[in-house]
Amino acid sequence: MEKKQFLESIKSHIDNSGFHITLVSAATTPRWAYTIGLKEKYNMELVFAGGIFYMARDVNSILHQVVGEIVKRDGNYFESIDLEDLGVFSIRHVDHSWARRLMLGVYDYYKIEKVNAFQIVPDEDHFTLDVPDMTKSFDTTMEPVWQWFEKDWDLDIPEKSTVTTNIEVLMGTPITEIVRWEDDYWEMFSEVGPDGPNEWKRVVSIGTIIAIDPSVTPALNLPLEKGFLRDSKDDDWRDWG
Repeated sequence: MEKKQFLESIKSHIDNSGFHITLVSAATTPRWAYTIGLKEKYNMELVFAGGIFYMARDVNSILHQVVGEIVKRDGNYFESIDLEDLGVFSIRHVDHSWARRLMLGVYDYYKIEKVNAFQIVPDEDHFTLDVPDMTKSFDTTMEPVWQWFEKDWDLDIPEKSTVTTNIEVLMGTPITEIVRWEDDYWEMFSEVGPDGPNEWKRVVSIGTIIAIDPSVTPALNLPLEKGFLRDSKDDDWRDWG
């Protein structure tokens, strides 16, 4: 879609429903989504960054339901919202350094220099380590999962490399089992292993996994169809396969 058509699409959504949602698919950085249009009536926009616990359709639903609460409260600030099965979400003000990087569509559409942005943050039961603290200045030493937003890919493997893992790993549970299946594809699981339910598995950039758990870096040099095992994060890797 050309930029002119894209801007016309945004305007149409704002005219018809009061806002537009932009979803940026995951690559070397996690997925994120944000609104364009709430500024006109409520002087604010929303962003949902990371949160791989949720599928894209869930993120869309979360944004729509939070917008619904904003409309109901006529734009008055609230700290949290209970979305039942999706969880409880807190609403936090976003530092300009994050908004300027992740919400370019708002800046481009309105030709403005600053956005009053708020981050939707999942509760502890749904929190994955790709969710940044956007109340603080953008800093990849504090948020290493987002480092490739700023810098060139520097791992000696294809930039498109991905990992299938389980949600527990993305919430901080140590990886104990690794297999490399392709030049650009690995499986890395915690003790639940690959036999866990598919609905608890996610495919993410290997950059995300390395940032969450640097101890898996030796897996980048595994031959195809070979792997590593360990009993805990404190143990050395041992060959497998």
